Amino acid sequence: RIAPYVRYVNYKIFEGGTLLPERIIYDHELIYCLSGEAVFLYNGSEYRIRKGELFYLMPYLHNTMIVPEGKTFRAHCIHFDWISPEEQYDFRAEQVYLHMENLPGTIEHLCKYKPEYISCTYGAGGTNVGKNMDVCKMIKDAGTIPVTHFTCIGNTAEGIKDQLQNYLDNGVDHMLALRGDLPFGWTGTGGDFAYATDLVAYVRKEFGDKIEIAVAGSPEGHISCRSLESDIAVLKQKQDNGADYIMTQLCWDMEQFKYWLDAIREAGITMPVDVGIMPILDQAATINMALSRNACVMPRELCEIISRNWIFPNPFDKEPFDADVEGKKARFKEEGIEYTIRQIDEYRALGVNGIHLYALNKWKDVSEIIDRSGMRTLV
Repeated sequence: RIAPYVRYVNYKIFEGGTLLPERIIYDHELIYCLSGEAVFLYNGSEYRIRKGELFYLMPYLHNTMIVPEGKTFRAHCIHFDWISPEEQYDFRAEQVYLHMENLPGTIEHLCKYKPEYISCTYGAGGTNVGKNMDVCKMIKDAGTIPVTHFTCIGNTAEGIKDQLQNYLDNGVDHMLALRGDLPFGWTGTGGDFAYATDLVAYVRKEFGDKIEIAVAGSPEGHISCRSLESDIAVLKQKQDNGADYIMTQLCWDMEQFKYWLDAIREAGITMPVDVGIMPILDQAATINMALSRNACVMPRELCEIISRNWIFPNPFDKEPFDADVEGKKARFKEEGIEYTIRQIDEYRALGVNGIHLYALNKWKDVSEIIDRSGMRTLV
């Protein structure tokens, strides 16, 4: 299917112990492992691929490759100019299977804090629904509530009904209803529903009160919405259609959050609010999360932390010439954790209903934030 767009194919051999520094590719790359294994650090996650497995790298995202000691990695690297959105998801679905190894330990460590729930991301169009179900079962078996993300992307009404019934049959009855980010090249969801409001209404109609439904809230307004007022009106519609509570997008601007909280209450939105907080741990990831999709305001204090620890020429460069790269990374992480804890303090003082930490499978860092913030006292 991708043959017409292939630019070239490389056959590569990497000996055990090889480390390819962080890089950015500018075309699509599909790696097919012929033998051995390798670990890719890609888009904030870690993937291990072995013989017979495919790994798809999207353009303009950072990646690092490590070949474990004693393992020789042989692979075909196929570079091509274009790929349809459907095929992107075919390949990305395979990567979900490569990202499961560390999850049981992560879930076990986080569950010692007795969280009210753990949310689990969901691949568009049902491409990874099987593995999503496996993760939800891990969460449930660990003693807490799994909340599965569920998007409109590529989903038909009948498919949604079947998938959610499957979740219910397996004891998963909480979901976060989302439109979902449109894949590159798409102009719509490619499914029966265009917005999360439609999804909420359909789920409530088909399943009644069997499923608890969370919805997204954007304190700064969704980037696709014409105004904050319009975004709040949509949030009210989600409530009217049957949503139970709100999980917010990240927001570092506390004055804006206070304004939004007052505004949604004034609009008649009474749903509980769980605030989404992304731990500040890495310069590039922080900037990327703020600007690549969300257009989040970065307050002066956060900008100062980035500036004090700026890695030259920039934190996205795969080969920085800064003489103190590791020192700056460590100082940024420590200052970022302190900043995150202060933000948690401010949100708790506002009386929000819950704190939803974006763990991103980094249980050690999240555990440190929970411990130092005093959100949970372990007895």
